Amino acid sequence: MLKRMAASLLTIILAAGMMVMVMAQTESTTDTYIDKFPVTNATPFTVYPYARDKSNSSSMYLYITSLTVGTYVRVQARGMEYPDWTYYNATASNTSNETCLADGTSVYYVTCSVGVDYSVHSLINEHGFEAATFGFQTPYASTTTKLSGYWSSDSAYSHTDAY
Repeated sequence: MLKRMAASLLTIILAAGMMVMVMAQTESTTDTYIDKFPVTNATPFTVYPYARDKSNSSSMYLYITSLTVGTYVRVQARGMEYPDWTYYNATASNTSNETCLADGTSVYYVTCSVGVDYSVHSLINEHGFEAATFGFQTPYASTTTKLSGYWSSDSAYSHTDAY
């Protein structure tokens, strides 16, 4: 009887632990909607003001549904350390450009077009940052475009590599 109770308790503990792990892994792969975010040609890049937990070294996911001007934007994967990302104030000062190509080569930005599911690679997790967001820049001088789409800080699938 005691063995059976211990086995049942151990099973419950293991199941609860697995649920917590699954929840932690899927939280950062849930897509977040970007609604008409204004992007300019300014330097530094216009940083999206909402960060998400970066839980592993997978690529970030980006799908742009529309731009009011143009068909593509320049994109940076931006990393942030705790606690900065919990009170992120929409300035580039508390973020770090961690963009890279699929082979790990660091780059200043990648280019992403409307209507393509992208894997935006980064060194965010590898460099110890705990959260991620994107920086955007339009290639058109003196122009603002409004970007809408979906993103997640960790990708559960393979998509077109952004370059």
